[in-house]
Amino acid sequence: MSGGDAGARGAPRVGLIVNPFAGRDVRRLVAPAGSLSNYERAVMVRRLLAGLRATGVREVLYMPEDYGIVTGAAAESPGIAALPALERAGDSPAESTRAARAMTAAGVGVIVTVGGDGTNRLVAAGAGETPLLPIPAGTNNAFAEPVEPTVAGIAAGLVARAGRRGAARARCIRRRKRIVVSVDGRSDLALVDAVLTTDLAVAGRAVWDPRHVRALMVTQAEPGVLGLSSLVAAIRPVGVFEPRGAYLEMGAGTPVRVLLTPGVITPTEIRSVRDMPVGSSVVAGPATGTVSLDGERAFEVREEGVRMTLEAGGPWVVDVRRTLRWAQRQGFFLSGLGVAART
Repeated sequence: MSGGDAGARGAPRVGLIVNPFAGRDVRRLVAPAGSLSNYERAVMVRRLLAGLRATGVREVLYMPEDYGIVTGAAAESPGIAALPALERAGDSPAESTRAARAMTAAGVGVIVTVGGDGTNRLVAAGAGETPLLPIPAGTNNAFAEPVEPTVAGIAAGLVARAGRRGAARARCIRRRKRIVVSVDGRSDLALVDAVLTTDLAVAGRAVWDPRHVRALMVTQAEPGVLGLSSLVAAIRPVGVFEPRGAYLEMGAGTPVRVLLTPGVITPTEIRSVRDMPVGSSVVAGPATGTVSLDGERAFEVREEGVRMTLEAGGPWVVDVRRTLRWAQRQGFFLSGLGVAART
């Protein structure tokens, strides 16, 4: 039975998508960095479930995976029922999108992700108006704020109980920006960065060498955050909630040092960076190469122009700090029942 067929009507539900392959791409092989094991992911999920249980959430809909990460953690978490959102999920990245659609159709209040920027992009494509709460566990984690899983569970449970409208009124969820990429009738989206590269094939997907970058647009660019957005952050930082992004072209110009992969500081040069207000577009090319979305090559182009448009209508995302402050004002930490009883 899928999660959409189970559970008490009206009871708060939370979706959970754990990417067992996050943080294991070539960027960690070429850098002095280790990978998160699936045992460590299971421990993170146990802590997440403890936080959910504290808010009164009793059902979690999860994306099936062959490693038993969620089911194993749930078996050691009494009081939480873990139900599959899909009968079965394969290893294709598109399964995260399919699982997010199923969870949204089943009425979850929040979808928690355990993965990196690529995982969150795929989940956002299927989540619709359902808020996300990303726990960083990938190679690039620019989209997610650092958060302890138990705390994430509490925040996710509180938002699920409040409902999207109630959470929005309390400013517990906030809408992020996104980039819509269009090429000859095709379109896709990015949450952090959309990049035109010189690579001729999608191949291993991950992009980490600035010599392969022609141009990119970002929704955010914070100094000290790993990934291609650090190219922009070196010259013109962009805040997560600022009503602008930025567009960068590589080439001879300003020398910079950037943090593209863990443990590696890379020198390169940037020809130009300019602000992009929300609603604005730019066409990169025409060029031959690949388009990378949130650090992973997505599709090839052949002497085509790549239109990148910065939009305000990205995914809703749980603001953990605001949520916990709201919970404190409601008395949650005094009685353990304050918010749960009133939402």
